[in-house]
Amino acid sequence: MKENDIKILWGRSGNRCAICKLELTPEGEVSTIGEMAHIIAHSNDGPRGDSELPTCERDNYSNLILVCPTHHVQIDKNPNEWAVEKLHQIKASHEGWVSQQLDQGNISVRAIDNSKFISTRIESWNEFAKGKVWVVVSITPLNIAGDLINPIDSQFINEINRIKLPDEISRNPIVNSYNTRPNENGLVNDELQDLSKGNAHRIQVFRNGHCEFMICLQGSVDQITSEANKNDPKSRGFRVVRYTDLAECISFQINALFKLWIECLPFKDMLLSSHVLNTKNTMLYSFIGPLYGYPVESSLLEIKDIVNRKTSAIDVGELLVKTFVNYFGLVLNHVRDQKGDLVRPDKLTKRI
Repeated sequence: MKENDIKILWGRSGNRCAICKLELTPEGEVSTIGEMAHIIAHSNDGPRGDSELPTCERDNYSNLILVCPTHHVQIDKNPNEWAVEKLHQIKASHEGWVSQQLDQGNISVRAIDNSKFISTRIESWNEFAKGKVWVVVSITPLNIAGDLINPIDSQFINEINRIKLPDEISRNPIVNSYNTRPNENGLVNDELQDLSKGNAHRIQVFRNGHCEFMICLQGSVDQITSEANKNDPKSRGFRVVRYTDLAECISFQINALFKLWIECLPFKDMLLSSHVLNTKNTMLYSFIGPLYGYPVESSLLEIKDIVNRKTSAIDVGELLVKTFVNYFGLVLNHVRDQKGDLVRPDKLTKRI
C-alpha cells in the first residue's frame, strides 16, 4: 500500500470504523485497532476477489475501507452479504458523515503522519555516515505519537541480541550483546571499532516504536572499487558496490526487523523505508562478464512502502533488492533461484 493512500483513507474515515463508527485509536492506546480491509481482495481467491480490477490497483485508496477488527472478520467471512457495491456505498456514506461531523466540530482527527520524523532520521543518518556508503532499513509506526513502548524491556533486549549479521561487516555471526545498551532514543546495539575500515553496524529501537538497522558497506566498496578500477577502464572515476553485498545486507536487515516487529511491537501496520546513503557516482557490480550498472546521480536512494504484520519478509526483501537494482540501471526478475542462490542482475537490453 502506498503511504499517500493510507493517509487519505485514515483522514477521510475520521479514525472511525466505516460500519459501526467505533473510534479506532482511543486516547491512551499504544496501538490503533483500525484495520485497512480490501473491498476486492488482493488475490483472486480472496473475499470478493473474482473481479476484473487489476492486482496492481487493489491496494489503492479506492479499494480500501477502514474498519474495526470485528467488522473486518464479518465482511471477509460473509462476502455474499457484504458485496463490493454495498461496501463502496458504506464507505462513501461514512466519509460523508465524517466530513459533516468535522464541519460541526463534533469529532477531531489525529493526523496519521510520520513524514517529519522520517525526514529527521534521514538527516541524522547522513550526518552519522560521514560520506561512507551505508544501507539503512527501518520500520516506523504510521503515526508518531510520543513514547509508546519500553525498549529496555527484556523482550526487546533478547531479540536485539539474537540478530544475525552479514559476514562482510562482522567477525561474529550475531551481534555482540555487550554492545546492547540504553541511549537517548531507546535501545541501541552497535559495533563501530572497525568503522575506519568501512565495517560497522548500528541497530536502534526507539521509544515511539521506530526501529532501524544500519550496515556500513564502505569496506566492501573500497575493495571492489580498487579491483574494478585496475581491471576495467569503464569503472574508473566511480565507486563500485558489489551486488551480492547489497542483496545480502537487505536480507539480513529485513529478517531482523520483521522478527523484532512480530515478537515485540504491537502495531498492525508500519511504514517500511530503505535507503542507501552516499551513492552519487556509484555503480553496481554484477559479476557477469563482469557487468556494471550505470552511475547513480543521486546521493540518496530511497524506497518506502506500507506493510502489515501478514506481509512476507521474503517478498519485501525481493521488492527492495529488485528496485535498488533498477536504480543502478539493471534489471532482475528474481533475487534467488530455486537453490536459494542469488541471481545476478543484467542489462534491460543486451548488446547485439
